[in-house]
Amino acid sequence: MHVPMVVHWPAGIAADQRGTKRTQFINVSDVTPTVHELLGVTPPETYRGLDQLPITGNSFASMLADPEAPATNTLQYFENSGSRALVALLDDIWWKAVIRHIPGDDFDTEQWELFDLGADPSECNDLAGDQPERLTELIGLWWAEAERHGVLPLDDRGVALFAAPLRENSPHPPSRRYVYRPPMSRVPSVAASAAHGSTGRNRRTASRRRAGRRGRAAVHDADDLVVGLQYRPRLRVDGVRALRRLVPVRRNPA
Repeated sequence: MHVPMVVHWPAGIAADQRGTKRTQFINVSDVTPTVHELLGVTPPETYRGLDQLPITGNSFASMLADPEAPATNTLQYFENSGSRALVALLDDIWWKAVIRHIPGDDFDTEQWELFDLGADPSECNDLAGDQPERLTELIGLWWAEAERHGVLPLDDRGVALFAAPLRENSPHPPSRRYVYRPPMSRVPSVAASAAHGSTGRNRRTASRRRAGRRGRAAVHDADDLVVGLQYRPRLRVDGVRALRRLVPVRRNPA
């Protein structure tokens, strides 16, 4: 599968390279290290006293200037709800090992497929039976990458992962306090504080300030406050945007 990506950087891309194409393999995880290299940024190992996870991926900055530059990402794992894949450059051939997982099936007995992406980019000719040794090598590489990137143990649950009962280290803590600090991405409703049901109330920890008119709340970079909130019927919880529509009913500094 090829997913298009457009790079716009008038100050950094030479005029003769504008509108040209690149076919080297990259992954979404390569975007951040590319931006870091272009900006001369070195990610900190610690931030506010907390150890940071290393940035994964490989910069493809060299390809922006040279369409013939070799691919920098030559080993990439994939995992989604138990389905797994690995793309790797071995002996000058781009290989892909892939397995489609059916929820509830045994991870260890499912059959992997093998494809030569250079000769078969649409992945129609399964070579697993013809090259079992190569497939075994790629499967071993997948498990090594999965271990290195914290993918294990495999878990094929979907929404159930976010709709779990109240427990520690889950989107729904036993304290029923939900911490949202800007800037932040959209929060799926299954992972957000419940905004429905008969109680009509919840407690949420959030940075907030009063907006211009009564009954509104907006997020800013103030100290965190514990805010009791009364929810309007059928309110869609969607991260910060939803917080702007909540009616504050109680304020209790944490």
